[in-house]
Amino acid sequence: MLSALQFARHLFLIAILTLCTSLVSAQEASSPENKGFLWKVSDHNSSVYLLGSVHFANADYYPMSHNIETAFAEADRLAVEIDVTALDPLKTQLLMQKMGNYSDGRTLKDELNPETLQKLESYLATKGFPSHLFMSQKPGMLIMSLTSMELMNLGMLPQFGIDLHFLSRAKGNKQIVELETIEQQMELLLNIDDGDAALAQTLDEFPSFPVLSKQLFKAWQSGDTTVMQKLLIEEPLQKYPESKPYFDKLFTDRNITMAEKVKGFLDEDKTYFVIVGAGHLIGENGVIGLLGKSGFSIARH
Repeated sequence: MLSALQFARHLFLIAILTLCTSLVSAQEASSPENKGFLWKVSDHNSSVYLLGSVHFANADYYPMSHNIETAFAEADRLAVEIDVTALDPLKTQLLMQKMGNYSDGRTLKDELNPETLQKLESYLATKGFPSHLFMSQKPGMLIMSLTSMELMNLGMLPQFGIDLHFLSRAKGNKQIVELETIEQQMELLLNIDDGDAALAQTLDEFPSFPVLSKQLFKAWQSGDTTVMQKLLIEEPLQKYPESKPYFDKLFTDRNITMAEKVKGFLDEDKTYFVIVGAGHLIGENGVIGLLGKSGFSIARH
C-alpha cells in the first residue's frame, strides 16, 4: 500500500472520474496514431500549451510523442496543479493525517451505514486486509487509499505519471509554477460531504476499472474529446446525479480558476507548458472551452 506521503503527492487522483483516465496500456501507448490531449492556446503575441495529464502509467509509456516533446522544449515555464517534488515530506504527512484521519475517537463504523460498512468489510476481506487497519481513515482518505491500490494492482504507478515526468525534467531548467496549493487540494479531496455515498459508489465501480480504463485511454490516445466527455462526465453524472455538487467543486469551479491562470500566462512574454488532469480540459465548461469563449485562438497540437 502506498505510504501517506505517496498519497499526498497524488491527491488529485481521489475521484474515480479522474482516476480512471489515468489507467493506460503500454502496448497501446506506443501507437503511431497517438494524438493525445495537447492544445495550443494563443493570443496576438503569446502562447500556452495545455496537456491533459495521465497521472498513473508505467515505464513503457515513454518516450512521449514528438509533438508533446517539441511543445515542452519550446516552453520557458512549466505549470502544474501542484509541484509534488517540492512538498515537505514531514509537513505533508502531518497535514494528511490531520485532515484525513479521525481524531475525536470516532471511526468509520460510526459514520457509515450498515450496508456500506458491510460492503467495505467484504471488499477488504477479498484483498486480505484486516478492516481495523482502515477504520481511523475518513471516507475521502479511504477512497484515495483503496483507489490507489486498485491502480497499482493493474500495474499503474504514480512515479511514471506524465506530470511527475515533466516536473523532474524541468528542475533546474525551467521555472515551475503551481496552479493550486496542497492545502487547497486536501480540503477539496479529503472533506467529502456525503462520504458514505461516495465510498459506496467507489466500491461499486472498482470491478469496471479494467474495461473502463481501456475505453478512456483509447479516447485519450486518439484525442477523442466526445468519447472522453461521455465516459468521464456525462455517463457518471447520469448514474450518480446526486454527485453533481461535488463534481462542480472538483471540476467546474477549478476549471474556471485554471482558465483565469492561463489567461494571466498569456499576458506574459513567456511560453508556458501547462499540465492538468485530462478531465479539466474537455467540455464546454472545461479549460479549453472557457478559453475559447474568451476569444483566444485554440488549436489541437
